[in-house]
Amino acid sequence: MKVELVFITFLLICIVLVARCSTERRRQQTSGTQTPARNVPLAIPTPEREPQPTLVSPSPQSRLLDENAFRTKQINVGLASYYQKIFQGHLTASGEPYDPNELTAAHNSYPFGTLVRVTNLDNGKHVVVRVNDRGPYKPNRIIDLSSEAAKILGVIDAGIAKVQLEIL
Repeated sequence: MKVELVFITFLLICIVLVARCSTERRRQQTSGTQTPARNVPLAIPTPEREPQPTLVSPSPQSRLLDENAFRTKQINVGLASYYQKIFQGHLTASGEPYDPNELTAAHNSYPFGTLVRVTNLDNGKHVVVRVNDRGPYKPNRIIDLSSEAAKILGVIDAGIAKVQLEIL
Protein backbone atom coordinates (compact mmCIF):
# COMPACT_ATOMS: atom_id res chain seq x y z
CA MET A 1 0.00 0.00 0.00
CA LYS A 2 2.90 2.27 0.73
CA VAL A 3 4.26 1.65 -2.76
CA GLU A 4 0.89 2.48 -4.26
CA LEU A 5 0.76 5.74 -2.30
CA VAL A 6 4.23 6.73 -3.50
CA PHE A 7 3.30 5.79 -7.06
CA ILE A 8 0.08 7.83 -6.96
CA THR A 9 1.94 10.80 -5.48
CA PHE A 10 4.55 10.51 -8.22
CA LEU A 11 1.81 10.46 -10.90
CA LEU A 12 0.10 13.50 -9.40
CA ILE A 13 3.37 15.44 -9.37
CA CYS A 14 4.01 14.50 -13.01
CA ILE A 15 0.50 15.56 -14.04
CA VAL A 16 0.86 18.90 -12.24
CA LEU A 17 4.23 19.54 -13.89
CA VAL A 18 2.94 18.68 -17.37
CA ALA A 19 -0.12 20.86 -16.86
CA ARG A 20 2.05 23.70 -15.58
CA CYS A 21 4.37 23.50 -18.62
CA SER A 22 1.51 23.55 -21.12
CA THR A 23 -0.04 26.58 -19.38
CA GLU A 24 3.32 28.38 -19.52
CA ARG A 25 3.66 27.60 -23.26
CA ARG A 26 0.16 29.00 -23.96
CA ARG A 27 1.01 32.16 -22.02
CA GLN A 28 4.19 32.67 -24.09
CA GLN A 29 2.31 32.17 -27.37
CA THR A 30 -0.27 34.82 -26.54
CA SER A 31 2.34 37.34 -25.37
CA GLY A 32 4.39 37.04 -28.56
CA THR A 33 7.62 35.90 -26.88
CA GLN A 34 7.61 32.37 -28.21
CA THR A 35 10.78 30.74 -29.42
CA PRO A 36 10.78 30.39 -33.20
CA ALA A 37 10.77 26.89 -34.63
CA ARG A 38 13.82 25.64 -36.50
CA ASN A 39 14.09 26.17 -40.29
CA VAL A 40 11.52 28.97 -40.17
CA PRO A 41 12.80 32.36 -41.32
CA LEU A 42 12.81 35.01 -38.61
CA ALA A 43 11.77 37.76 -41.01
CA ILE A 44 9.71 37.51 -44.14
CA PRO A 45 11.19 39.76 -46.85
CA THR A 46 8.80 42.35 -48.19
CA PRO A 47 9.16 43.96 -51.62
CA GLU A 48 10.90 47.33 -51.43
CA ARG A 49 8.76 50.33 -52.19
CA GLU A 50 9.93 53.77 -53.09
CA PRO A 51 9.32 56.27 -50.30
CA GLN A 52 6.29 58.44 -50.89
CA PRO A 53 6.88 62.19 -50.77
CA THR A 54 5.41 64.00 -47.81
CA LEU A 55 3.61 67.19 -48.71
CA VAL A 56 4.28 69.98 -46.25
CA SER A 57 3.08 73.53 -46.59
CA PRO A 58 6.10 75.82 -46.54
CA SER A 59 6.20 78.59 -44.00
CA PRO A 60 6.10 82.21 -45.22
CA GLN A 61 9.79 82.58 -44.29
CA SER A 62 10.85 79.61 -46.42
CA ARG A 63 8.89 81.01 -49.36
CA LEU A 64 10.91 84.20 -49.16
CA LEU A 65 14.18 82.27 -49.14
CA ASP A 66 13.23 79.70 -51.78
CA GLU A 67 15.62 80.36 -54.64
CA ASN A 68 13.53 78.35 -57.08
CA ALA A 69 10.67 80.82 -56.68
CA PHE A 70 12.83 83.38 -58.48
CA ARG A 71 13.76 81.03 -61.32
CA THR A 72 10.38 81.41 -62.99
CA LYS A 73 10.05 83.80 -65.92
CA GLN A 74 9.61 87.12 -64.18
CA ILE A 75 9.88 90.38 -66.04
CA ASN A 76 10.25 93.67 -64.18
CA VAL A 77 10.60 97.18 -65.57
CA GLY A 78 12.21 100.08 -63.77
CA LEU A 79 15.27 102.27 -63.50
CA ALA A 80 18.83 100.94 -63.40
CA SER A 81 21.92 102.71 -62.14
CA TYR A 82 25.50 101.49 -61.89
CA TYR A 83 28.41 101.21 -59.47
CA GLN A 84 31.26 103.59 -60.05
CA LYS A 85 34.78 102.21 -60.28
CA ILE A 86 35.67 103.74 -56.89
CA PHE A 87 34.03 100.68 -55.24
CA GLN A 88 36.51 98.31 -56.86
CA GLY A 89 37.77 95.74 -54.33
CA HIS A 90 35.06 96.51 -51.74
CA LEU A 91 33.26 93.39 -50.55
CA THR A 92 29.76 92.82 -51.90
CA ALA A 93 26.96 91.36 -49.79
CA SER A 94 27.81 87.90 -51.16
CA GLY A 95 31.34 88.25 -49.82
CA GLU A 96 33.19 88.58 -53.11
CA PRO A 97 35.11 91.75 -53.99
CA TYR A 98 33.47 94.12 -56.47
CA ASP A 99 35.12 93.99 -59.90
CA PRO A 100 33.85 96.72 -62.26
CA ASN A 101 34.99 94.67 -65.28
CA GLU A 102 32.70 91.71 -64.50
CA LEU A 103 29.05 91.45 -65.51
CA THR A 104 27.49 91.59 -62.06
CA ALA A 105 24.65 93.47 -60.39
CA ALA A 106 22.95 94.27 -57.10
CA HIS A 107 19.29 93.47 -56.50
CA ASN A 108 17.21 93.74 -53.33
CA SER A 109 15.56 90.32 -53.42
CA TYR A 110 16.98 88.05 -56.13
CA PRO A 111 19.19 85.32 -54.63
CA PHE A 112 22.93 85.57 -55.14
CA GLY A 113 23.97 83.82 -58.34
CA THR A 114 20.71 84.57 -60.16
CA LEU A 115 21.30 85.32 -63.84
CA VAL A 116 19.29 88.27 -65.12
CA ARG A 117 18.95 89.56 -68.67
CA VAL A 118 18.89 93.36 -68.46
CA THR A 119 17.56 95.17 -71.53
CA ASN A 120 17.90 98.93 -71.98
CA LEU A 121 14.43 99.94 -73.20
CA ASP A 122 15.76 103.18 -74.76
CA ASN A 123 18.21 101.53 -77.18
CA GLY A 124 17.35 97.78 -77.14
CA LYS A 125 20.81 96.69 -75.95
CA HIS A 126 20.91 93.84 -73.47
CA VAL A 127 23.37 92.02 -71.21
CA VAL A 128 23.22 89.04 -68.83
CA VAL A 129 24.47 89.78 -65.31
CA ARG A 130 24.90 87.69 -62.17
CA VAL A 131 23.47 89.01 -58.88
CA ASN A 132 26.20 89.19 -56.23
CA ASP A 133 25.16 92.15 -54.08
CA ARG A 134 22.19 93.86 -52.43
CA GLY A 135 20.83 97.19 -53.56
CA PRO A 136 20.07 99.63 -55.06
CA TYR A 137 19.34 101.82 -52.08
CA LYS A 138 17.98 104.82 -53.96
CA PRO A 139 14.20 104.98 -54.40
CA ASN A 140 12.64 103.96 -57.75
CA ARG A 141 15.71 101.91 -58.82
CA ILE A 142 15.36 98.17 -59.39
CA ILE A 143 18.98 97.18 -60.12
CA ASP A 144 22.54 98.46 -59.76
CA LEU A 145 24.87 97.31 -62.55
CA SER A 146 28.64 96.89 -62.63
CA SER A 147 30.50 99.48 -64.71
CA GLU A 148 31.10 96.96 -67.52
CA ALA A 149 27.41 95.99 -67.73
CA ALA A 150 26.44 99.69 -67.72
CA LYS A 151 28.91 100.36 -70.55
CA ILE A 152 27.44 97.53 -72.68
CA LEU A 153 23.91 98.84 -72.10
CA GLY A 154 24.86 102.45 -72.82
CA VAL A 155 24.00 103.71 -69.34
CA ILE A 156 27.32 105.39 -68.49
CA ASP A 157 26.56 108.80 -70.00
CA ALA A 158 23.03 109.18 -68.61
CA GLY A 159 23.78 107.49 -65.27
CA ILE A 160 20.39 105.78 -65.18
CA ALA A 161 18.21 104.06 -67.77
CA LYS A 162 14.79 102.46 -68.00
CA VAL A 163 15.41 98.72 -68.17
CA GLN A 164 13.58 95.44 -68.29
CA LEU A 165 14.77 92.57 -66.07
CA GLU A 166 14.18 88.96 -67.05
CA ILE A 167 15.30 86.16 -64.76
CA LEU A 168 16.95 83.35 -66.67
